[in-house]
Amino acid sequence: MQKFIEQSPSGRGLGRSAYAFEAAILTAPAAGMKWHAVADFSAAEEVLRNPGLKTVFKAAFDTGFAVLAGPKISCAAALLDNQSFADLKPKKASARGLC
Repeated sequence: MQKFIEQSPSGRGLGRSAYAFEAAILTAPAAGMKWHAVADFSAAEEVLRNPGLKTVFKAAFDTGFAVLAGPKISCAAALLDNQSFADLKPKKASARGLC
């Protein structure tokens, strides 16, 4: 699995990140943005830092990708913005005070 971040050509981002097996299957980025692979990404290290990512990684395994919204993610599963993950029933819609 790879991690991607959404950035403009100047390097500015919206805070969205995605997990997928290849960039080609990701949803379209926002206008003027592109998905960029995070070279030093380690799924094992990320899930140790943020156990909430287990749900996100499962969604990515099941459907091919998962897109997260927000610059700070304390409980990633609550921030899935891909409509196909509606059945995950997030607790809250903001990045503050999750989980």
